[in-house]
Amino acid sequence: METRSRRILLITNPISGTYSKQRISQEIEKRVRNMGHEIETVYTSGPGDATRLAREAVEKHFDIVLSCGGDGTVNETARGLLHSDVALGILPNGSGNGLARHIDIPPDPLLALKIVKQMNVVDCDYCTVNDVPFFCTFGIGFDAAVSRRFAMSSGGVSVSNRSTFVGNVAVKGQTKLLGAYVYNNTGADVNMDIRWAAFQNGRVRE
Repeated sequence: METRSRRILLITNPISGTYSKQRISQEIEKRVRNMGHEIETVYTSGPGDATRLAREAVEKHFDIVLSCGGDGTVNETARGLLHSDVALGILPNGSGNGLARHIDIPPDPLLALKIVKQMNVVDCDYCTVNDVPFFCTFGIGFDAAVSRRFAMSSGGVSVSNRSTFVGNVAVKGQTKLLGAYVYNNTGADVNMDIRWAAFQNGRVRE
């Protein structure tokens, strides 16, 4: 385990999950400082904020960005760190926490800090749809409609409201990830031309 001090930025989504964000952020700060690292905390206020804040962290030469929120916050944060040497740490604090569960990160932000403490940085692949990166799941049709309705009911904004999709999906590298397990990075792009037919208003559309 490496012990040198790091500069860490904590990006917190104040409306995700059920924990008190101020309380949890303060506890994260306390524990990170006890590990011997510097930490600053910032809060998102709307869509795109986490990506902007993560890009600023790269420009300011932070070593690690911690994303405290749900899959949407993690996704936005990771976009801002693409192809940089700044590592992403996931502190799950959302409704689903799908990516964290998939790579065996505990679904509790304080327990997840134990993985951050290990400082095991690995490369993580990501995918794009029509040149838009994503890091967890990609849904169309009914799945996308449910996600959009959930986002709108939670006060968020969804960029997807179509029930059909025609486009290009690519698997790419790399994002640095602090985690216990991820798929091995192949180092190569894998492009797939995909065309789906989806139901819309009771009719099949192509």
